[in-house]
Amino acid sequence: MPPQHGPFEIPTSLGELEACLLHPLDMVLSNPPKACDDAQAGHPFLGGERSGHERIRHLVKSGAVSTYKETRNGLLGVDYSTKLSAWLALGCISARQVHEELLKFEDGKADAYREAAGYGKGENAGTAGIRFELLWRDYMRLCTAKFGRKLFKLSGFMQDKSYDTKWKTADKAVAARGQDPSPDKVSRLLERFLEGTTGMGLIDASQRELFLTGYTSNRARQNAASFLSKHLDIDWRYGAEWYEMLLVDYDTSSNWANWQYVAGVGNDPRGDARIFNPVKQAFDYDKDGTYVRAWVPELRGLEKPENVFQVWTTSHADLKTCGLVDSIMATDPLKRIDFRLDRKPRTTRRSFPRKRGGGGRGGNNGGGNGSRRGGNGGSPGRGHPDKSPEGSADDTMPKNSDFGGHNQNGNGAVVPPQQPRGAAGPRAKYHNGPYGYNVVNGSYNNGWYPDYGMRGRGAQYGYNGGGGRCPCTGRSRSTLVCRMCTPVRTHEWVGKLSGV
Repeated sequence: MPPQHGPFEIPTSLGELEACLLHPLDMVLSNPPKACDDAQAGHPFLGGERSGHERIRHLVKSGAVSTYKETRNGLLGVDYSTKLSAWLALGCISARQVHEELLKFEDGKADAYREAAGYGKGENAGTAGIRFELLWRDYMRLCTAKFGRKLFKLSGFMQDKSYDTKWKTADKAVAARGQDPSPDKVSRLLERFLEGTTGMGLIDASQRELFLTGYTSNRARQNAASFLSKHLDIDWRYGAEWYEMLLVDYDTSSNWANWQYVAGVGNDPRGDARIFNPVKQAFDYDKDGTYVRAWVPELRGLEKPENVFQVWTTSHADLKTCGLVDSIMATDPLKRIDFRLDRKPRTTRRSFPRKRGGGGRGGNNGGGNGSRRGGNGGSPGRGHPDKSPEGSADDTMPKNSDFGGHNQNGNGAVVPPQQPRGAAGPRAKYHNGPYGYNVVNGSYNNGWYPDYGMRGRGAQYGYNGGGGRCPCTGRSRSTLVCRMCTPVRTHEWVGKLSGV
């Protein structure tokens, strides 16, 4: 093994190895986070095979496997996600063993689970979600096997020799000439990101939790990775290496492939266009600021969640009351996002036309070891929309909807698994325009658009394939419709596709 730069060392004996593992991390950061005595760690488990199997049985008996789909984006607590990632990463349990235990519960073949809700009633949304994350975990290993050393390249899996994105770096030897900010300033930005003093509440809480416990949730990992790579434009590998050093559930393939994905250089069809808005995400998943206050105790005196999520928005009087007037999080945040609460409550329906295809990363389908979106995540599967400072219309993890069921895309990338789901669109050919289309006034009703439920669904939904391209954009007919088209032209184009 080649020599390693500090603080990394290669032990030469078991005693040295033990000393390195137990050595505190204070030397790494000049201002490390202080322990929060009253903050509950999300991963307070012991290692080993026996402990791993006890955890699986607990998840089934408590009903956590059945509610996994609804709870997996939690930030605080022990059972919001499976937390099996560490045992899987270390080989204490296997994905097949998890699957087998779920089968016993679903098929009603284990008396120990008889009292659990859903016993003997087959696969439910929760157990399907856990399996889906296990598939993602395997997919990350497939990517490593296919792309090899590209797992660690700045340009990632998907970029060719023409890739010329200039990432900001603290390394003067490789920094672009005239890099702004300078390498020295980037070094300071990185240090604040790692310390959890960015001024972005959700990011700071996640970074402190990670440093103090070796764990942070999948949702938090996605946001942290997106913040570093998309908001700060800093070399994403700094974050991947930091996670490698700290995560109790670290897994090489899951960690590095997911950081690539979030950074826009991995197997994400939307690439750079996918950005998380950490303020919106905080309101969606920590609406009262409970998680942020737990790990950033100096913010507990702030009453308004918007101030907790961005300290700089706090009035001077409130800053003074809480002793935060001189806090660097208030005076010099790394990012200022103008986010207002004058919006409709979050719903499960999308506010814009987009394929509702198979499951994808994060959102409601994420998980742990191999967090698609930064690090390994909080459950078996993992370890981050148009680019703007404020994020985009879709602030959840990718749905991988553009893969269309093929095994490879045009760049030769292995296509991720798709989660089975029921049909979302009409069931027959269109004869008088698609359902929900008003031919008279040229509009779509009920929030339905031509690409809703049709894309990639085959001839049984009126798509007869064939050549041809969109008359507006020249895009392949497989995309069915372009939102730049006028309603009438869109209707005519869908009509052609459906054989009308």
